[in-house]
Amino acid sequence: MNGGAKPVALDNLWLGVYVRPIHPEFFTIWAKRIYKRPAYDAEFWLVGPGHLLTVIAGRDCITEALVPQNLQLPTRGLLRRWKIHREHDARLEFRGPLTYQSSFQVEQMPLEEYLAQEMDFLASASKGGVFCMFDKRGTASGVKGPAYARYRPGEAPFAYAMLQPGANAFMLHTFHGFPSERTILKTQTVVDIA
Repeated sequence: MNGGAKPVALDNLWLGVYVRPIHPEFFTIWAKRIYKRPAYDAEFWLVGPGHLLTVIAGRDCITEALVPQNLQLPTRGLLRRWKIHREHDARLEFRGPLTYQSSFQVEQMPLEEYLAQEMDFLASASKGGVFCMFDKRGTASGVKGPAYARYRPGEAPFAYAMLQPGANAFMLHTFHGFPSERTILKTQTVVDIA
C-alpha cells in the first residue's frame, strides 16, 4: 500500500498515538533510521508528507504516526488521534516504563520567510538529520539523492527530522513544509523510558 507518496495538503493530516508497532506495508518509506539502546529500541520513518516513530521498551510500545487522513491504518492499538490544526500539546502516561509527550505548531508565513527556513533546514540536513524533498509526482529524494540537483526551494513539499536518541529518552523534532500554503508543521516529541 502506498502511504502518502503524493504531496497532500496540511489539513489532510492527522497525528495518532498507538500502543503497538505499525507494519511497514502501509507506507512508502522514504527514509529510515534505527536506534538500539540498552533501555529501548527506536525506529523512525519518513513516509511521504508525514512520519512514524516507534519506541519499544521491553514489552511496551509507543508509535507516533503523522499520516494522511485517507490512509487506512489499523484501529487496533490506537490510543489517541488529533487533526492537525494550529497548536496542540499532549502528555500520555502508561503503566509500563514509557511516557509520551508531544506538541505541534502550524506556522503560516510570508514566502520569503518560508524559503529562508527551508534553506536553513536543507543546510542543517547536509550536516545530519534526515531531509526528503518531494517532486510534483510525489517521488522523494534525500540531500544526496538524484532529485537534489533539480530541487528548488518553495516548489515542492519537504520533510526534515532531527533525531536525538538518549540513554533513557528519545527526542524527535520534525519540520514538514507545504509551499503552496507557505506553511511549516513543526512537531516535537519526547518518549521517556523509566
